[in-house]
Amino acid sequence: MLSTIYYLLALLLIKSSTNAQLNTLPKPVVKADQKLFGPFIEGATFFNGSILAVDPFDPTSKTELKNGIGAVDVKDGITRLFLRGAPQAQLNGLRIVDGGTKLLAADPAKHVLFVHPITNDGVATQPSSVISIPSSVGVPNDVTDTVGGGVYVSGGKFQPVGAAKDGEVWFVPLAERAQPVKLLTLGRTNGIALSKDKKTLFVTENVAQRNKIQSFQVQTDGSLKDQKLVVDFDPATNKGFTADSDLDGLRVHPVSGNLFVAHTGNGKSVVEVNPADGNIVRTIGVSMNNPTNLDFSPAGDKLFVVGRCGNAPFGQGNGCLDVASL
Repeated sequence: MLSTIYYLLALLLIKSSTNAQLNTLPKPVVKADQKLFGPFIEGATFFNGSILAVDPFDPTSKTELKNGIGAVDVKDGITRLFLRGAPQAQLNGLRIVDGGTKLLAADPAKHVLFVHPITNDGVATQPSSVISIPSSVGVPNDVTDTVGGGVYVSGGKFQPVGAAKDGEVWFVPLAERAQPVKLLTLGRTNGIALSKDKKTLFVTENVAQRNKIQSFQVQTDGSLKDQKLVVDFDPATNKGFTADSDLDGLRVHPVSGNLFVAHTGNGKSVVEVNPADGNIVRTIGVSMNNPTNLDFSPAGDKLFVVGRCGNAPFGQGNGCLDVASL
């Protein structure tokens, strides 16, 4: 029955969009009735054949772990507790960096970035450093791959209508005693990603219920210049986008270099964009109304999407994971 519903939803998206669609329908891997993740599931990151995501349920006590990271085996769907973080942490964005030797975990509530070493056996240990970011908004919300000895992080003031100065982008050096630097003040920012060659930074922005993706050229010292609008998801010209639409997780495809962004706010989809011309390549329907983040298999042939299951309101329900063949 559920597969039929997902099929009909996908057909509806195909009918209502002028863009090319995904031929293979997404398949739910983690479902609502399994109660494996909570409603704040985020941070989808591929690592060693599994998708890592935050807000798992403790496999023994069945309590929600906002400071935890779960791992879902992408072949059989078996889920395990990958890491239990600091007791008061509220994790969000995740990123595996430096050849799989470090796990970065963002905590926007405490304004810190945890750096967890990963052993040769693929086990994440307790953080080797906890980097404080002196932001007054929800930074760090998400985090990029490393470049120039550090990472870029995004975040913002999350309210129903994004305003012009709600968002920030920081550069966070990973070296000891180096200080984070605020580089940009934008509209509410959320998704953030580097291009394949790490020369361009892409950031989502929401101002007055208009969603955009901006790009910036990365300088050797980590600074940014040459802001350029990549795409404006104007509801008047983009079917499927409304005043309630929002953008969440953002990733760059490892082969094509195209942008994939989670369309939340009842968007029920992931949107692929060609960064060279801003054209929407295709829209990929998913099983959840509010997808939060995504990642790819190393070869780029699989797309993994996490979010609150079905149409659950914010902070309610359980977390789900979909996979689609690209």
